[in-house]
Amino acid sequence: MSRTLELPDELYERLEKAAAEDGKSPQEWLAMHLPSLDDLTPPSPAGTLYEKIKDLIGTFDSGGIENMTEDPNDPLFNILLQKKREGRL
Repeated sequence: MSRTLELPDELYERLEKAAAEDGKSPQEWLAMHLPSLDDLTPPSPAGTLYEKIKDLIGTFDSGGIENMTEDPNDPLFNILLQKKREGRL
């Protein structure tokens, strides 16, 4: 594939001069001085999901079971209470 790039005369003359000093054509000189596609691609973060979010994981103090709800029949309260009894909280 071939494309045309229009440059102001002064810029093209500077490109020709720089290329000639290196013994290259303008196309070769540009290819030599532009970053490769590998340099432009940011590295993908390595590691597991846990490693990526571990600094965001934390705990909090709810103030104890007695402060969790006023209704002992609340479903969420009962689930949490059961987990606490099983040692999973």
